[in-house]
Amino acid sequence: MIIRAVLIKLGIDEILTWRLLVYACLAAVIGFALALTVYGR
Repeated sequence: MIIRAVLIKLGIDEILTWRLLVYACLAAVIGFALALTVYGR
């Protein structure tokens, strides 16, 4: 995942306590945004 690589380089990944929840929410946001742009009006 590109976002995880960016977060690791920025040092934010070490601070995250619930990584799985954060990455799942980021994936959901990207999916919803993509669906809105592709299928939205």
